[in-house]
Amino acid sequence: CGPLFIWLMDYSHRGFVRLKLSPPWQLALGGLIVGMLSLITPAVWGNGYSVVQSYLLSPPLFSVIIIVFICKLLAVL
Repeated sequence: CGPLFIWLMDYSHRGFVRLKLSPPWQLALGGLIVGMLSLITPAVWGNGYSVVQSYLLSPPLFSVIIIVFICKLLAVL
């Protein structure tokens, strides 16, 4: 999983560089992307501790876990 994550980080970085936006606009675009992901699942916000704690107390469907994982990964990238 480590090399794949590093490759994804590099790929997303190159994508932002290709856009040739100034740093404030890059930050705004990143914030917009994370904001849109949080509309799908609010669990992308924060460090994930509260999400893990709530999932341990009341386990959700596997599909919900996969969606949260993918959205969190995209938010980090």
